[in-house]
Amino acid sequence: MLKGMTVYSGALCDGYAKMGTEWLNFVNRRLHSDLSLPGRLVNCCSPQHLFQEWATFMTTAAEDYRNEFARLAELNSAASQRALLSVRANGESRTGPSPRNA
Repeated sequence: MLKGMTVYSGALCDGYAKMGTEWLNFVNRRLHSDLSLPGRLVNCCSPQHLFQEWATFMTTAAEDYRNEFARLAELNSAASQRALLSVRANGESRTGPSPRNA
């Protein structure tokens, strides 16, 4: 049982480490984009141009966050699947294949 829990925990930790790395990379990319906005707004010559820059920034940010949350959900699902498979594999190695998998 201890071996099974170790394998299970390891699978989850690996998955969460990947999620953490993904999130930090995303935040770094967004931070660069966020910090460039004031420079772009200063160069606007009219209210319409200012609004266009702001709208483009907000649309891009919303899309970036949506894509990132979808990516994090995929990583979480993959980590959960690996953890579940490790539990099943540990159970089968102790008792043999389950009737469902036979």
